[in-house]
Amino acid sequence: MDNALGLALDFMIPVNFFYSTKSGSCKKPQTVQSFIDLAKETNGYQLLFDNGAGLSNMGPITAAALDGLTTVEVGSSKAGRGKRATGGLNKLYTIPVDETMDKLIVTVTVASGNVAPIILRNHQDKLVSKTYFLTMGCVWVIENPHPGNWKLIVPTHIGTHSFKVTASSVSNIDFEYYFVLKQRLGFNVEVPIEYPLKGKRYLFI
Repeated sequence: MDNALGLALDFMIPVNFFYSTKSGSCKKPQTVQSFIDLAKETNGYQLLFDNGAGLSNMGPITAAALDGLTTVEVGSSKAGRGKRATGGLNKLYTIPVDETMDKLIVTVTVASGNVAPIILRNHQDKLVSKTYFLTMGCVWVIENPHPGNWKLIVPTHIGTHSFKVTASSVSNIDFEYYFVLKQRLGFNVEVPIEYPLKGKRYLFI
């Protein structure tokens, strides 16, 4: 687990787990804690399908992951995220969308029940159709989403659920930083350090 996580983080590679309920498959692999942790820590997906055909439909998500996905929002019913809509009938989650996003992916998974009542509304409050249905959830894939606040609405009767919102962009913007500790050993030497040291002079680069 540590080795896999270290390599994934070093090379900035998301680790995805796609499961099947087909006869002969592993029993509930989506409940394996190491799989859950690895996907979460590397910004990967865990998706459950009825068959291989469902998996083949995930090409857009796989392609977006290769381009580089950024997590916009995550939440779950257990975490107490979201606000009650008027009347207390729904869980309302706000999704901020800006002009840098070329593809928006919204994934919802549920513990049980029908996902049909779960809806996504765009910046103009218009209903957005689901792209894929999973065994225990659903997915929206939106190309060139309009900037603004989008809304994910989950009826209370759905019960335990979680959601993840990711976005990709053709603009590859990378940002890294490190600290340099200057030492004098007959001549100036700059030593990169991971964290600044209290009481020491350093450069932020």
